[in-house]
Amino acid sequence: MLYSANNLKDVEILKKILIVPDSFKNSLSAVEVSKIIADGFNYYQDEFEITTFPFADGGEGSLDVIDRFIETEVKTCYTFDPFLKPIRASYLIDHKNNTAFIESAKVIGIEIINRDPDCYNSSSYGLGIMIAHALDQGVENIYLFLGGSATCDGGVGMAAGLGFEFYLDKRKIERPIAKDVKYIHFFDENNVHKRLSKCKFTIACDVENPLFGEQGASFVYARQKGANDEQIELLELGMINLGRIIQEKKGKNIQEIKGSGSAGGIGAGGYFFLDGQLKSAFAVLSEISGLEMQIQSSDIIITGEGHIDFQSFQGKMISQIKIVADKYNKPLWLVSAVRSLSEKDILRMGYGKISSLYKSSPKTINVHETRKKLFRNSKKWALEIINHK
Repeated sequence: MLYSANNLKDVEILKKILIVPDSFKNSLSAVEVSKIIADGFNYYQDEFEITTFPFADGGEGSLDVIDRFIETEVKTCYTFDPFLKPIRASYLIDHKNNTAFIESAKVIGIEIINRDPDCYNSSSYGLGIMIAHALDQGVENIYLFLGGSATCDGGVGMAAGLGFEFYLDKRKIERPIAKDVKYIHFFDENNVHKRLSKCKFTIACDVENPLFGEQGASFVYARQKGANDEQIELLELGMINLGRIIQEKKGKNIQEIKGSGSAGGIGAGGYFFLDGQLKSAFAVLSEISGLEMQIQSSDIIITGEGHIDFQSFQGKMISQIKIVADKYNKPLWLVSAVRSLSEKDILRMGYGKISSLYKSSPKTINVHETRKKLFRNSKKWALEIINHK
């Protein structure tokens, strides 16, 4: 049987297909994924009503979603990548609402580096420089989208870029990197950007992980950012130290804040140094774009990402879309380049279908081959619907 019981209901009218994927990292953007899936369904002309809705959950592509629904101006500034190499990077300003939208992946993202990741020796300093540039434009609101970062410094580098001064004993660190965080004893905020306190920050998180612990920023994400076992343990000490500082200065247990472990702990740094409010990036983008209304008016929703693993279901995009799809009793199908979970486990979670383009993770992703596989899979799904009408 091709469909679970809830997918069989009213199968004869399953014509409205909503395609709402994230990007396939290192291969295809969300826009490209949407188009290829749509082309596969449109192979059978006039059979389906297709709506493409490329999306993001705080990482790469978040500003593309914003730009489709809000009139903005692109601003470019000189800043620094995760390894403090000078770069130029862009963000968006909505002049009507005096609001800036910043995507951390464009500044300190793992996608922008042209070397092996090394989060132990990286920094979010460049993100602070970009925030300062936005503050210089006079904005009163900043949405900071977290996700896809190459660092694990708890936002300490970001804070330094905004004028916070950090000390190891009596020695000031000009541009702290992740390995410094465990040694920080105190900081001085006398020289922070003058407009920082006049701006409201929304920290849009892509995951719900806490700052430290077994499910925290270091143990869950640092390895994929290049850290070895010893470095992960040392990074964890840095996150614990940052948590101690937050407890002492703000009287708040940062572990109670969902998403504080986002982007290598920048969620916690945004909460503390920017006095920001942490929110789900998916919820922010969904509200701006009207995604829930699109899901409500569709018959089948197709989503996916490049690699589906256990992290995908910890508040990331595909799990958030499922919450909305379940609300309206809509079948949700998943497609990925690769997956680390069994088909049985994923279907048991209530997803209607799961398809992976590759049986095992290739050493390198062939973009042309991925396009062909994605197109063929979409054609197959379309034909299965047609044959069951």
